[in-house]
Amino acid sequence: MTGDFQLGPWLVRPQLNSISSGSDSRRLEPKVMRVLAYLVEHAGEVVSKDDLIGAVWAGTFVTDDALLRSISELRRVLDDDPKEPQYIQTITKRGYRMVAEVKVLKEPAPPGHVEPPRVSVRRKFALGAGFLALALLSGAGYLGWHWLRPPPARSPVKTTLVVLPFHDLSGDPGQAYLSDGLTEEMITQLAGLQLDRLRVVAMTTAMQYKGAPKRIDQIGRELGADYVIEGAVRREDHRVRITAQLIRVADQSHLWAQAYDRELGSILTVQREVAQAVIMRIPAALAGEQAAAMPVAKPVNPDAYVAYLMGIQCRNRLSPQELEAAVGHFQRAVELDPSFARAWLGLGDAYRFLGSWWGDLAPKTAFPLALKAAERALELDPYLGEAYSVRGWSRFVYEWNWLAAEADMKRGVELAPHARLPHGAYANFLRTMQRFKEARRELDLCLEMDPLSPLSVAEAALNHLEMGEPRKAEDLILRLHDLARESRPRVWGLAEFYSATGRPEKAIEILEEAARMPRPDRISLLVLGRVYAKAGRSAGTRQILDLLLKTPEGAQASIGELYVLLGDNEQAIRWYQRAFEERDPLLVWLRATLSGKPIWKDPRLQDLVRRMNFP
Repeated sequence: MTGDFQLGPWLVRPQLNSISSGSDSRRLEPKVMRVLAYLVEHAGEVVSKDDLIGAVWAGTFVTDDALLRSISELRRVLDDDPKEPQYIQTITKRGYRMVAEVKVLKEPAPPGHVEPPRVSVRRKFALGAGFLALALLSGAGYLGWHWLRPPPARSPVKTTLVVLPFHDLSGDPGQAYLSDGLTEEMITQLAGLQLDRLRVVAMTTAMQYKGAPKRIDQIGRELGADYVIEGAVRREDHRVRITAQLIRVADQSHLWAQAYDRELGSILTVQREVAQAVIMRIPAALAGEQAAAMPVAKPVNPDAYVAYLMGIQCRNRLSPQELEAAVGHFQRAVELDPSFARAWLGLGDAYRFLGSWWGDLAPKTAFPLALKAAERALELDPYLGEAYSVRGWSRFVYEWNWLAAEADMKRGVELAPHARLPHGAYANFLRTMQRFKEARRELDLCLEMDPLSPLSVAEAALNHLEMGEPRKAEDLILRLHDLARESRPRVWGLAEFYSATGRPEKAIEILEEAARMPRPDRISLLVLGRVYAKAGRSAGTRQILDLLLKTPEGAQASIGELYVLLGDNEQAIRWYQRAFEERDPLLVWLRATLSGKPIWKDPRLQDLVRRMNFP
């Protein structure tokens, strides 16, 4: 079926890959739309898995997983409950059946067509600051599962471009920072073009395919990508040879290829040239749009650029030791080339992490340095969107300058619309303000651009809980089970979900496994202490409290929360006061954590809230 049809309250337009109900418009991937259309063509009939796969993926070898993911995506977008289906019914060991009423439209629906809005009942979940602390991770990357959902405000049809990890031709594992860093910088260049109908897949997701023995068409199907950039890099002293090619996924044709043999100091110019060449080769998909003008790239000191790339590699590993090493690399980069704006940005970002849960640096030391570096980056390049986000985040969690923080975050989103950091940071600011619907839009964008990120999946799931939508949260949480076990957002997301939905013992099982790692992170310990308390295991909560008391740097608010759960409000107030004095970043979640609890009315706590100038 290719014509428009009505499916319950939804207007479905297969040729646009979109569905809408009232003002709510959503996009489906082409294959997912074809699954829906095939089920509608056979509405009321049981359609076998083999028939569906044969109809949608004809001539292509795929496993049942591709179909299962498509069905799961349809249920999520249609708000369908598999246990009580209104649209797609699973027929055990046979297949699926479309059970909703279908009305084929003889004429295309007119512009502005509006169906009566659906009514949903929401209830707010009182969630603790442990999963809220996921905000401190915004901008970091991990591996995850495929999950896309763009926001209603965006164009219903987008062109998706993925930059695959550049191949390192040196044969030296110690040179991996160059190929990985070049991949990230290439993504950054393309993401900065500000084309509304271009979606650039983020670094976290792209790195999932490093060394993966997958064909271009397979990667394209998994990511919904229309175009792929492949490349390779080889460095010899201060010279670098880069090859890049643009491939169209539909027919795997090579649209463009180029080799560059340049001085390492001109590598920023090469990245700019590649971005411009790529955009020139896909004009049909972006007709009517004009890319934001890219500033002329000035040469950078070669040794400074190498130090910068090494800093990126260390920062992305997100351990205290690696973050300290990242600071050293970025400092060397700005010493060698004080006008290198992105190196100042990297330095500010590393300090931001060091002052949060990832590092051992006191917030009073880390965040002033993060602010100074971000401001220097903006002096050198006032259009560097991520620098606004780093400055905004520091103003948010450290200065409690709410208005200035939001202004910076909005500017970051405006200047870097395809980068995850600005959207993730702003989403978590909105969550602390309890502006959950606005946060949803930003988190949907994070999922759209970085679908293989446990952080994106976990934050979006927890936002559903905040909005009283546990079934939607569970659809996302199920994806986290398939992720790398060492992924911290995977651990926190699963644990917080199971705890919030009345399954604390399952949450404890997941957290205790994480706590047995050589160096458990402090957020996992906090969440474990909270879940112990919810399960009535106060002895376990006290054990976690003892561990945090031994390393209280940046953990004051967490210690205060655990004392609240143990019923010792006097100690809790004492530690919250210390958190205020030390500017613990988690204190911005104070209202979300404690409102509704008896301690919230304590005049001493209210005095802290007043002095923080909460909006």
